[in-house]
Amino acid sequence: MGDHIEDQVLMKLVNGTLREEEELLLYEHIGQCDFCAMRYSEIIEKHMIKAPMGMKESILNQTAPIPFKKESSKISFYSYCAKAVIGMVAGLLLLFGNTPFYQGMLMLQMRSYSQSIEFVNQMNEKMKQFETYFFMQESDRYD
Repeated sequence: MGDHIEDQVLMKLVNGTLREEEELLLYEHIGQCDFCAMRYSEIIEKHMIKAPMGMKESILNQTAPIPFKKESSKISFYSYCAKAVIGMVAGLLLLFGNTPFYQGMLMLQMRSYSQSIEFVNQMNEKMKQFETYFFMQESDRYD
């Protein structure tokens, strides 16, 4: 066989007339040799069965069209906007729906500036305590 696979052997490979072991060896060589891979693809392309002209159109004409309901662009836009608004409202409810947090935010608005700063500092300190507690619980879980 030499350095490259002969065209007759490639034809046998395309036709499937070789033993399985021979095919595996040839495919291994084709995977490593660009020249033989190019020749193999050329032989395959030459021997491919060409579809008759108009076959695509005849198949498409035989199939039934898929029915779909066409929405107007306004309806789909309003539907998208409604979904976005519902999502935003749900997110805000989740964020501010926690009563103590929400009440704290309301109290923050009613206090003076110095009281507000103090309240924010207290909230930050509580968040740090919570983080410390949470991370301690997580580290205990993996120890």
